[in-house]
Amino acid sequence: MIIQLLSNTPSKVAAYCERGLSVILLQNGVYAALSLIADYPKCTFYAVKNDYFASGLPRLENLILVSDMQWVDLCAQQHPVITIQQ
Repeated sequence: MIIQLLSNTPSKVAAYCERGLSVILLQNGVYAALSLIADYPKCTFYAVKNDYFASGLPRLENLILVSDMQWVDLCAQQHPVITIQQ
């Protein structure tokens, strides 16, 4: 299972992070990266590279940046995919 976060609302994925699930950040979700990594250091966090670089945020050591193709592969490998937008 993988969770996609498309908004800057880290609290929306807190329950999933507490269970140790992977989260991929897209669009405005990239702005939640610092907070999520600080609060859930044992979770795996991904961000779509183009979205992250467009945000102007500094590179974070514990954030795995992925291409669009890698994002598709992650979603294909980890079912179900839950998307949180608002």
